Amino acid sequence: MIAVIPARKNSKRFPGKNRAAFDGKSFLELALASAVQSGVISEIFLSSDDEVIIEQAKELGITVPFKRASEFSQDDTSTWSVVMDLVQQTGYVGDLCLLQLTSPKRLPIDVKALFEVYSTSKSDFALTVKESPSTTARLQYWLCPCSPKIAHAQHCRSSVRVVPNGGAYMLNTDCLVVNSFSDLLQAGAHLMPEQRSLDIDFEHQLTTAIDIEKSR
Repeated sequence: MIAVIPARKNSKRFPGKNRAAFDGKSFLELALASAVQSGVISEIFLSSDDEVIIEQAKELGITVPFKRASEFSQDDTSTWSVVMDLVQQTGYVGDLCLLQLTSPKRLPIDVKALFEVYSTSKSDFALTVKESPSTTARLQYWLCPCSPKIAHAQHCRSSVRVVPNGGAYMLNTDCLVVNSFSDLLQAGAHLMPEQRSLDIDFEHQLTTAIDIEKSR
């Protein structure tokens, strides 16, 4: 299994987001550590249009097969379009793991646990999730301790409502499409605790997380 790390240069909501750091390490270093230390990733690829991140990746030993084209670096570009572009250009066929840079608190144990779910659940897809307190969403996703697959209904009293937390996604290139995770029913899932499910979209989220770490 390979890992793919997308890192677009521009971010309107949080300029320079993918160059940010947390707990003394860059987002890229943290993503690399979660992949390498999981013990389940054979090679790590970066897809980026940012020269700064590309050079950093090369120094860290991450494979950068090309600089991402501008057509795959727009605000409305799907993440899975980026992954498909990398797969097509490298010719890779097989299992892959998408690691978002914006999940700095994801740990190697989360990547390893997701791989175990992906390998044993016989699902085409697997992803990390967190518990959701929402009861108002039209479509509910449930995860039960007795099954690694997401369901649309509560299976038992121990079932919990879940939503994607952006930490990691796994699938085979045979199943790769622009909307790969549009429906989570029957996808394998690894439940991550709330404190590790941080997904950075805005600068204030990162600032708050850093302040919390300093106060501990």
